Order: sequence, then structure tokens, then C-alpha cells
Amino acid sequence: MNNKLTIVGHTVLDDKFFFYENQVKKIKNQLGGPCAYASVALSALSVETQCLTSVGKKFPQNYFELLFESKNVVFHFLSSEETTRFIHEIYPSERKMKLLSEAEKLDEFVTFFKPTEVCLISPVFREISLEGIQWMSKNYPLVVLDIQGLMRSTKSDGSIIIDYDRNILKGIIELADFTKYSKREASHFTGKNSFVEILNGLPQNNIQIVTDGMEGLYYSNNGEFFQLRTTKVEEVDPTGAGDVLMTGFLARFIETKDFEFSLSYGMALAAEKVTYSGIKPLPDKKYDEIAKKILETKVEIK
Repeated sequence: MNNKLTIVGHTVLDDKFFFYENQVKKIKNQLGGPCAYASVALSALSVETQCLTSVGKKFPQNYFELLFESKNVVFHFLSSEETTRFIHEIYPSERKMKLLSEAEKLDEFVTFFKPTEVCLISPVFREISLEGIQWMSKNYPLVVLDIQGLMRSTKSDGSIIIDYDRNILKGIIELADFTKYSKREASHFTGKNSFVEILNGLPQNNIQIVTDGMEGLYYSNNGEFFQLRTTKVEEVDPTGAGDVLMTGFLARFIETKDFEFSLSYGMALAAEKVTYSGIKPLPDKKYDEIAKKILETKVEIK
């Protein structure tokens, strides 16, 4: 394969509890993580990709088989004692997480593979350090960062909280060409609540992307700030939507070099992903046309 995109992050196993008004739905041992969800997006694309990840010795064989069958992606696994595992409690307006176990760090592992055109660094829980990101920023032409796993820490019971060294994180963000945050993460980092204030408060040397769930996202471009609204769908499970968004965006960007259309394309794929739970190919739809409609919602914010 002539790989053009690299994705770095742990593959995980999730236990999920969905809390509805009158019932609780449970899913045990579900496959997840940025590399697994990337395979969902890549089923609709043609960009060859390598995923650099880690799993434990007891990782289910059927999940290996599922990932190895994925279209346009090759997986490279670092063997660990444990797989990274989370519990998710998903409520209508929030999600709580708890860390059960974690796999090995990926800093040295990533140096064994030939760099591609673009690298998406997407940690779930601090599996990449400043030194590892510095190496990737020097060796990949374009580096993109999904910030979530670098802002996470745990309480004594394993509950995930936002906790980080702001100066170190700022230095990491400045190494990337594009950085993606959730609104909660960006608001915490900047201490601001409005999107204009948030985007003004983020590092200005690169493009910042701030997602807002089912409302869409906001981004900076050459000192100006814009909003794109997503298509309206019935959300079943938001897990992995950000991974699908960023994979779809970057794969399309590699093909077209059109930032805003590619971002809209990633949004189109993510909107489809939230309509079901788990890892399976996206249905065959005219995602280019959906992306064009999303791009038509673009407005500047001041």
C-alpha cells in the first residue's frame, strides 16, 4: 500500500450504559478508539491509511479479524499486557467515563514506520507524550491533533476528569497544523464560553476546529472565525463521531486540498455514524452532496 494518512492512538474496548427515560441499555466489550472508528470513515473513501495502535494480549480475535478486513487501512499493533478499556455512561445531555486499564505508550513505536503525507494524532488517554509529538511534527509534512486524550486524567476511582499542564499542552498544540477540540475542552483550555472568545483564546499559529455536537462546529481560518451546521439526524450513539469526522476530513483533504469542503465532508460522515452504535461500514450515500449542503450553512462569526 502507498499509505498517505497515518492515525495514531489506542484501540479500546468499551462497556456502555445508555440511560433513557424509562430504561438502561447495556453494551459490553464494544470495539472502539480512533483507529477502529477510522475504518468506518475509510469505508467511504479511497485514501490508503496506516493505523499505529496497541492492544493487550487478551484482545478478542474476532476484533482482529474485523479490523484486518477493513477497506483502505492497514493496522500495526504494539503488543501490551492490557488493552485500554473504558466504561461510558451516556445520558441525553452528557457522557461520563471511567478508565479501567490502559495499553503501552506509543512514543517509540511510531518511529518505526515510514511517515506519510498527513498524521492524525488522536490519543484517548495520554498514550503519546510531548516528545513523541515533537518527533512526528518534525517527520510528517502535516500534523493534526485531536486534543481529547491529552486533557484527561483520573480520580482515584478511575473516573475521567479534565486535568492537564496548560503550558505543556499549549506547546503541543502549537506543534500541530490543525487542532480539534470539543466545546467543553476548548472552553476549559481558554476559560471562555462564547465561540468567538474561545477561538480568540486558542493558539493562533494554526487552524483550530471546535465541535459542538449535533449543532455542528466552529473553526478559525486566517484570523477569521466561521460556523458550519451539521445535518439533522436521530442520534443513537455519539461515540466515535469525532474520529469519523477527522478521518473523513483528512482523507478528503489529501485528495482535494480543499479545507472547507473536506471539513464538511467529514461532518457528513460523522452525522451518519451517530445514527448507529459500533464498528461497521457506512452506508452508501452521496456524501459529496451532503457535504455541499453543509458548506452552504457557512457563516462568519464575530
